[in-house]
Amino acid sequence: MQISLNSFFICCAVLFLSVLCSGTHTAYSQEPQRAIQNLNSLGATSGNVMVTFNESYYGIEGSPYHIQDFVTGAFHQTGTGRYEDVNIRYNAYEDWLEVIIEKDSLVLKPSAIRSFEFSYSGVDYVYRNGFSSGNNDISRENYLRVLHEGSVVFMKRHSKELKKANFDPVFNTGSRYDRFVENESYYTAGVNGDQIEPVRLRRRDILDLMGDYSDQIAKFARDNRLNYRSEADVLRMLEQYDRLQ
Repeated sequence: MQISLNSFFICCAVLFLSVLCSGTHTAYSQEPQRAIQNLNSLGATSGNVMVTFNESYYGIEGSPYHIQDFVTGAFHQTGTGRYEDVNIRYNAYEDWLEVIIEKDSLVLKPSAIRSFEFSYSGVDYVYRNGFSSGNNDISRENYLRVLHEGSVVFMKRHSKELKKANFDPVFNTGSRYDRFVENESYYTAGVNGDQIEPVRLRRRDILDLMGDYSDQIAKFARDNRLNYRSEADVLRMLEQYDRLQ
């Protein structure tokens, strides 16, 4: 059943009050489900959904989104289940997931959404959170894109930074407008590990991941003219590493 945003918000409040009074917890099916029929109850009992108006970030150059368009995808809500056939978009500046219902944007809190996935231009994207790093640059609510999941889990952080205007009229230098700047960083984790470590796309860091097989991977890279600074080439090395296990 499709409902308006106002009705959705009212339903959320009513259901939340009902749960407080009854002490019960709403159960969700663990089977995939069409989210357009279920978003009216998603998170209503635990405050996991924030309602917001569509934002265009007027006057700022660039985009806060990793991919500007809403695309059909899926997400997994912690403790409840998986929702499919949802129009979703990842805001890399705010580091949250947005979904569409009744032409309005809903922001889903990272603490409630463990993972989401979609395909765009023939490329599959899988994002997860729940990781933490030793130097505290990644929290458990930060999303990382999973690039490779084998003997080594290899991930990328897409983030957007807002650079303020710094135009100097005297010297006619700098930017006249605030603008979004994209940053990328890479991390690795062992299988089933939530503790991650930063890694750079360079020979020393990549071969350190290969343990006892580092010499064989180095030879594989030489024979195939692979570049340690290329994400695609590093993924080929990781695939070869899995084959050697």
